[in-house]
Amino acid sequence: MAWIDEPIALLEKRYNYQPRAFLWRGRRHAVYAVEARWVATWRLWQRIERTYWRVRCQDGDLYDIYQDLGAN
Repeated sequence: MAWIDEPIALLEKRYNYQPRAFLWRGRRHAVYAVEARWVATWRLWQRIERTYWRVRCQDGDLYDIYQDLGAN
């Protein structure tokens, strides 16, 4: 799996926080299942805190997406 750090648009949430659908490169992806969730925090020149989600979409593709908690 290649790591591509590109912005996505979160279109829908489940339970008011869990990703349900997102837009990436002009294509809508419906989330079939959340396979994992974790939070990573580190400090470089500033503190960075992100919530990561490993999601499987309805087409079977697997994505790691994140929310930058500092920038939202």
